[in-house]
Amino acid sequence: MVLVCGVTGILFIQINKNQSVTAGFQYTAEEVFTMWNITKQLQIENSELKQLLNCTGNLTLLRSEYGQLELFMNATLYNLTLMSLLINEQQTSMQLEAENQKQRSILFSNHLTFLWGFCNKSTLHCSRCLPGWVEHASRCFFLSSVAEKWEVARQLCISMGGDLAIVLNAEDQAFLTNMTFQYVQAHPQEDFHSAWIGLQDMVKEGTHLWINGKTIKWDVIYWKESEPNNAVPDWDTDLSGQDCVAIVPPK
Repeated sequence: MVLVCGVTGILFIQINKNQSVTAGFQYTAEEVFTMWNITKQLQIENSELKQLLNCTGNLTLLRSEYGQLELFMNATLYNLTLMSLLINEQQTSMQLEAENQKQRSILFSNHLTFLWGFCNKSTLHCSRCLPGWVEHASRCFFLSSVAEKWEVARQLCISMGGDLAIVLNAEDQAFLTNMTFQYVQAHPQEDFHSAWIGLQDMVKEGTHLWINGKTIKWDVIYWKESEPNNAVPDWDTDLSGQDCVAIVPPK
């Protein structure tokens, strides 16, 4: 039994060694086949890379076409931006036109006809005063070329919405004097003597009253000395003297 077992053991060992050698040969063959496949793939990839390298001209052409396409896209985006800005400007313009139309309809309505009398519709320049009137110190003055007596002249002023002028201070006197002077210079063909103001002593001789009922202030120094007086002109046959005051333009 011992001998048989020993031989059996030898045979068993010998068989295991042969199987191990055979397995070793099989692993080496698979590894070689795998490496061969890898090499083959690398060769194919290398060939493809060479073909791509030989197509450098085509790549340059594609790059140029891509650049042109990029320029075209940029130009398209620029045009779209301009179009968007134009649409926005058109919308803004339409909104402003609608707003202006609304304001014009209000400004030129019948309710504001009176106010437009103080404005130039061409220049849209408005004044406190009607056309033909001159503004001074928040008041409006009109110099008429029609010669009338003092009482008639006052009624004409009242019919125009005013009254004969009152001289409140030296500035008023300078303004009215200059107004008469400029009129004479602009109308040399007219026989312009003087312009009535709202001062008279018809109620009481020697007591001059303004049309508002006030007397001349004691500190008035911008008139000639002793003016106004009760001088009797040559044409006064009744010798009643002067009752109304006028501004005589300087020579």
